[in-house]
Amino acid sequence: MRRRLLSITLGLMTALIIAATSTHAEIGRPIALPDFQRQSLLNGMEIFAFAGNQERVPFQLVVVNGAAFDPAGKWGLTYLTTRLMVETGKDRSGQSLQTGLKAIGGELTYKVEWDGIWFQGSAPANRLTDTLNIVGQMIVQPQFEEESFAAIRDQVIAELQKKAGEPQFATHERFLAELFDGNPYGHLVRGNPTTLRNIVLGDVRLQYRKLFIPNQAHLAYYHTGNQEAVFNGLTRRWGSWVKGNPLPFAFRKAQPSGENQIVLLDRTLDQSVARWGALSVARGDKNAYALLILEQYLTLSLPGWAGQVAGASQVRASVSVETRTMPGFVAMNLQTPPPQVAGYLKKFIDTLSEIQQGQIDKQRFEEAKRLAFMEVRSSLENPDGLLRQLLETSLYNLGVNYILNFGVRIDRFTPELFQTATKEHFSGNNLVIVVAGPAESLQSQLSGFGKVRLLN
Repeated sequence: MRRRLLSITLGLMTALIIAATSTHAEIGRPIALPDFQRQSLLNGMEIFAFAGNQERVPFQLVVVNGAAFDPAGKWGLTYLTTRLMVETGKDRSGQSLQTGLKAIGGELTYKVEWDGIWFQGSAPANRLTDTLNIVGQMIVQPQFEEESFAAIRDQVIAELQKKAGEPQFATHERFLAELFDGNPYGHLVRGNPTTLRNIVLGDVRLQYRKLFIPNQAHLAYYHTGNQEAVFNGLTRRWGSWVKGNPLPFAFRKAQPSGENQIVLLDRTLDQSVARWGALSVARGDKNAYALLILEQYLTLSLPGWAGQVAGASQVRASVSVETRTMPGFVAMNLQTPPPQVAGYLKKFIDTLSEIQQGQIDKQRFEEAKRLAFMEVRSSLENPDGLLRQLLETSLYNLGVNYILNFGVRIDRFTPELFQTATKEHFSGNNLVIVVAGPAESLQSQLSGFGKVRLLN
């Protein structure tokens, strides 16, 4: 789960605490999901269907293969393949599939992640089957042509070159590279200009055949009519998708380095941009719940840190946790004047140490549990969020019970279990720290936490 950088204030925290308190009685009870039908095509594609009464109905499809399968030296291949499928597909008459989709009121976006490829959209309720079949033509019968391939590849390269100078982008890219050293998660999903230039059209066609197979695909949608009619209307297009052999997910897991890795990007900035954190756990790990609580606990700590470090009531910062098929990360993102960077880093390390020693603020801990529960529950209250949560249980092989029992499992986490999990996975001497800002004022500050590598 990734968060945008937010200004965290004491007033906002108070509002969140009040809202969270109202859910206290609900946490220990199973979450109820709307009824849905679950069916599969003969080629193995799985379908989840929810009855609704909306004028527009949402849909989502996930393919359980992602950018982690990009070949070495050709990072960005899965993203490029997906973008070509969506943006350059044509029907038999040569008309753009995107144009045909818009003509019937359909909408479609896509997102390539390390573990999966997502397609999300909506359609007028009476054109759901038509919309899904156009999306099906994009995915089942893609057209990869040299001219469009070269144009899209050059466009992606230009987009990356434009972002390269942005401090947020640069710190994120370097953070991943340092943290996941040698693991596929250490590369941007879009790759970089060098790796993209290594890709040829034959690579795209081969990657499509490897990753896009129906027995690795899960489709979920809302409908307003008869589900059997919708299902039957999809079988011809989607049923022609040829079943294949899934690739084994056999990658070397990233390992902690054993000491702080500190990288300073020398930039002339009034506001330094910093990102630091450590490896987390896999999505299915029992301690993943503890990390969701930790995310909220640290977020609730931010206003207090702002008061102690800067004498302010707010800080432009966020805490994020990502758990994936392999261990992801826990990270703090910060934008602050250069003299304050070390102060916030010390508060982060000290707070982790306090938790590991059992010095846990009990009220903050209970609030963090409730907020972790609220985040999942609120996502289930809108159709798009519900479809995403359900499909993630397939992506990560968790089972629907993961959603049903989420609150129960969060509620069972005690301060002692929280302490144990934090101690097991985190150390203030095993962080990846990346900061962009003026070296003359930052290098000496950061050297107190370990050896600093200065990059221009």
